[in-house]
Amino acid sequence: MKNRLVPLLALAALVSACGDDNPIQPTPSQSLPLLSGTVTEPGGIAVRDYSLRIADSERTQVILVDGPDYRVLVQPGPVTLEVTKEGYQPKTVSIDVQGNVRHDIEVEPVTPPATFIGPFWMTLIADPATCGALPPDLRTRRYAVDVGQTGVALTLHFSDPALTGQKRDGRIHGSTLSFDLWDSDWFYYGLGSPSIEEKLDDTHRLIVLGSVTGTVSGTGATGKLSGVWRVEENLVAVAAQSCSGVHGVRFDRR
Repeated sequence: MKNRLVPLLALAALVSACGDDNPIQPTPSQSLPLLSGTVTEPGGIAVRDYSLRIADSERTQVILVDGPDYRVLVQPGPVTLEVTKEGYQPKTVSIDVQGNVRHDIEVEPVTPPATFIGPFWMTLIADPATCGALPPDLRTRRYAVDVGQTGVALTLHFSDPALTGQKRDGRIHGSTLSFDLWDSDWFYYGLGSPSIEEKLDDTHRLIVLGSVTGTVSGTGATGKLSGVWRVEENLVAVAAQSCSGVHGVRFDRR
């Protein structure tokens, strides 16, 4: 059997030789200042999937981008950050880092957002290729929607008396708008509570869920809804009257 005491004695001798004059030193990243912030566009809308570059990268220890947020450990002194993303103007900022610093960065879209605000009729047209089993009178629905806009940020209020009055956030980049027709609580249907929930009678209701994209024009917008139409009876889906597909969407000014 090998003598396991010898290496232990050697280790003890090494520690003793170091003594108090040679304490364990922290790694460089433990003592570096933290530079952090959030990348947004006008209106305070979070920007994701951007590229972040440190111009003097030899002074950088760690770069972490998590959604709209970034965190960087750097040597103290001036630091230059460059943010790029397709569809946005490149942004370069210089920050003097002498301790932990938060610096938010705002980037501008290349194309200013079109104007899309006011009262509209939103018409939904079920996908004829997949929704032929829907009753004919349910294949086209029209609802009153009030749209607010701040820069690229949209707020859609589904104010039609036939609906439950939900509000949804959307975006508009150039002339392209996008929004979801469900609440993001991820409880209902595995997607979220629906924005389009129309009571048809005492026992039936129509549910529409999905994501909308469209193009804005001078009179409104046209686009598509990728999602589900569902008829329910006493809160249970009627399988023969439910369909998934790419449905038509049109906005006309009221």
